[in-house]
Amino acid sequence: METQVTSKGRLILPHKARKALGLESSAMLAVELGEPGSVILRKKNAPGFFDRFVGLKAKAAPFASGDEAREAFRVAESFCPRSGR
Repeated sequence: METQVTSKGRLILPHKARKALGLESSAMLAVELGEPGSVILRKKNAPGFFDRFVGLKAKAAPFASGDEAREAFRVAESFCPRSGR
């Protein structure tokens, strides 16, 4: 597969590559420099609800990531089950 870099530094990933990675419009890619003369593109996972929520909190937030927040909520629910359910 080949593609061309535009004057603005943009490039089009061929359909076959997008399909193989499951990329949709506005998907994020991580760009890494590989061996001399090569670039590595990796699909980045889109942040979930908790990741976006934690990102809005102050630096002193109790959770460093969405995963930590989810785990804390899961543990809390196991100690305090909802009544009537």
